[in-house]
Amino acid sequence: MKYYVFLDIDGTLWDNSENSIKKVTSKNLHPDSVNSVNFLCDQLRVNGYTPEIVIISKQRARWIECCWNLVQQGIDRTVPLIKLPIGKFTRGERISLMLHDIARGKNVYETGHKFSVFDYLHLDYAKKCDNYVVIDDKPEALANIPQSNYIQTDIDCGRLNMEMVSDYLKQKGFNIMLESGATIAPTKQDEKTK
Repeated sequence: MKYYVFLDIDGTLWDNSENSIKKVTSKNLHPDSVNSVNFLCDQLRVNGYTPEIVIISKQRARWIECCWNLVQQGIDRTVPLIKLPIGKFTRGERISLMLHDIARGKNVYETGHKFSVFDYLHLDYAKKCDNYVVIDDKPEALANIPQSNYIQTDIDCGRLNMEMVSDYLKQKGFNIMLESGATIAPTKQDEKTK
């Protein structure tokens, strides 16, 4: 089964705490954040999923450059990159609509995929499925996404890190495979908080 990682870039793979020290931009992502995305994808594979990264950043408007920068800076080349369609809906609504289209078997990988007026009926579809995570620094744009399905970052001082990814995986009940080969299974306490 596929697992969709809806990924913002600004405020997620870098933040302003580094920007003031050195010129960190979308072309110069923080390596720890990139490693955190790769760790998430690896853990999804270990748990039987096939991860796909859906870029939700405004940088997807320059799609080739965006993908090139991500891969050049270490994003796992074996994970497909898809772009969230641009539209008049909020970011969370477009995520919900994309998940609905995938469930219906619609080709969301084609260039120019758009939503129609009839899609208003499915703006809350994201509440009906669980095979995705949204990593973003703008929770106000994700009002229709259940909180259990996103990792909140912060552009000022809270880019994505391993602790955030590990907390998400534990909260979802995933086993975490360490480099040593040992597995961390969710505890009964973790299961109660689900």
